[in-house]
Amino acid sequence: MPSLFYVEPEPGVWKYSWLSWLLIWLTLNVAPAWYTIYVNKKIRPVQNLDPKFKPFARFDYKNWSYFTVLLTHFFFIPRYVMCCLSWLSLVIVTSIVLIGHKKDTPFKRWQLAIIRNWAIYASGVLMFIAGYVVMRKKRV
Repeated sequence: MPSLFYVEPEPGVWKYSWLSWLLIWLTLNVAPAWYTIYVNKKIRPVQNLDPKFKPFARFDYKNWSYFTVLLTHFFFIPRYVMCCLSWLSLVIVTSIVLIGHKKDTPFKRWQLAIIRNWAIYASGVLMFIAGYVVMRKKRV
């Protein structure tokens, strides 16, 4: 008997339906944020906080919501993986470009150009993934 979470495409074989995959996906993506909200309940800032610790206190905790996390963290894991891959690509490109480079010698112009341009590209990808989509280039 099929349900919302399981489907029986052929007799004796049960597979997850799209709704169960959606719930698994959502749970995996929002679990880190829900854990952060839950753990930070214990360390809410107190009213009589020492003034020298005020810059380190989280006063925006009251705005955190388990429900809004469902909307804002739907693509958390893919974005996190893409950020890690972007940084990894920068490390790999830099390593390849610097093959054979001696420690105490200056970099060649082409090495600096490739590393600089790839760093600009990787940073642009990171900013796009983080939500900063407007990039302006102004020479001074």
